[in-house]
Amino acid sequence: MSTELVILLIVLVVLIAVAAWLIGRRRTRGAAARREAAIQERKEAAARERAAELHHAEAEELAARARRERAEAAEKEAEAERLRARRPAQRRNAGARPTRCIPVRTAPGPTGPHVRRTTASPTTPTWSPTTATGAAAAGSRR
Repeated sequence: MSTELVILLIVLVVLIAVAAWLIGRRRTRGAAARREAAIQERKEAAARERAAELHHAEAEELAARARRERAEAAEKEAEAERLRARRPAQRRNAGARPTRCIPVRTAPGPTGPHVRRTTASPTTPTWSPTTATGAAAAGSRR
């Protein structure tokens, strides 16, 4: 064989080897990119699923709270209804005992002592520093 033919064959073998290496690299790079994309997609899907579960849990919690509040409102309404049902009987019984008018002496005002309807005891003072006579008396003590 001639030297030129041997050099040509060596160059041809080197070119084939380089082409095979480039093709293999492109395939592995594509597969790695696909693998990376699949991993990223799985991570995103897991994050979406966690968010959906969290949203579902919050919705269930809100629904449970609403059910509790409705039950409490129904309980309060039943209690109020029970009290309303008992009140007429209490009113009938309360009518048997008349209210009393207790005379109470107040601080003398411009019209003098008077009697008024009250439930306070006769010893309860009705004088107040905000009344006209009380203000004058409070001012004189200072």
